Amino acid sequence: MHGETQIKLLYRAQFPKAVRADEVLTKLAQLAELKVISRASTERYQSHPDDLRGVGRQLGVATVLAGSVQKAGDEVLISVQLIDVRNGNQLWAQGYRRTLKNIFEVEAEVAEKVAEALKVKLVRAEAQRLATPATTNPRAHDLYLRAHALGTHSDEQSLEQTITLLRQALIEDPHFALAWGDLAWAYLSIVDAYRAPLEILTPAEHAALMAVANDEHAGAGHTYFGAIALIFNCDFPVAKRELERGVALDPNSSDAHRWHAWYLARVERDFVAARAELERSQTLDPFYTWPAWAASAVAIAQGDYEAAMQFAERVLTIDPHFLYDEDPIAHVYVAKGRWQDGVKRYESLSASALGGPNFELAVCYAHTGETAQAKQILKELEARAQHRFRRSSPSNRS
Repeated sequence: MHGETQIKLLYRAQFPKAVRADEVLTKLAQLAELKVISRASTERYQSHPDDLRGVGRQLGVATVLAGSVQKAGDEVLISVQLIDVRNGNQLWAQGYRRTLKNIFEVEAEVAEKVAEALKVKLVRAEAQRLATPATTNPRAHDLYLRAHALGTHSDEQSLEQTITLLRQALIEDPHFALAWGDLAWAYLSIVDAYRAPLEILTPAEHAALMAVANDEHAGAGHTYFGAIALIFNCDFPVAKRELERGVALDPNSSDAHRWHAWYLARVERDFVAARAELERSQTLDPFYTWPAWAASAVAIAQGDYEAAMQFAERVLTIDPHFLYDEDPIAHVYVAKGRWQDGVKRYESLSASALGGPNFELAVCYAHTGETAQAKQILKELEARAQHRFRRSSPSNRS
């Protein structure tokens, strides 16, 4: 496959939001022959765009798309170049002068030229998708980008902000399939740890279905609908179908491979295949916390605690503040029955980091004989459940 030998990275060197470089990346990522690193993992290199060889080495890529933009009145001057980072050779370069109202044309043209320079053969459907913008509403796309930038964070506040921004984007453009897909992701991320499933699943399913309704080839819609079927509905045939469809439609989506891996591990108990999918997921987005977190959990299921700890440490290297419903390292301690280490780990975290009473800490306390502390946490969790994790009856609603 072309993507296995000519690895492709879209590198946002100096693109402002107006140029919508993310849209170019999204288009290229849908081409099965290319392997495209996620924007979330490349944006950290914008501050030192000259070290392309170092960027390529760290991300395991051979090709970089770099660009810059200058604004002149109502026009923008755009310069892009495709560079082989191994030898510094320029594979292709192009300059564009466009009015702001016609900026949407540039992303499609750049994507087509990059695919041509990399000698990717496009079928008719792929060529059509490259030429079709995800949205022509600048306000909607700006809100989408702001929400997308929060995607690596797992804390409640970031997820709430993401949901708010995406809802606003969809008010601007109700047919924005990518925003619907990201909204489904955000709902799935906030459920359980911070919100009751009964409150979230209906809007999450709606968002996933709206993504597909507005673009039947929207891989994210299929992926997150499949994830809901897997985790909450236990409809495994639907989960298998939708998650496989998501990977097929969006082969460069880290999330598609991650959720497919979760299905393979949880339902088919094929841990070898699951870890291969998670390796692919991490390769596509090396600085994304969730694939490493999932890889740690799958390694625990295999009894490979050494690898589980390495993945847990990787999660915290990417985001030192990552905490969902458990601390990644403490979770490995608990799996190994190292209850005292689990207690020490959780007690070293601030109360604000935990965000509330923690069930796993209660388990550790129970195993170390500190039953009073364990019971107190369970009491707090039960009280919390009354107003955060249970629906009120209709008569109690205002």
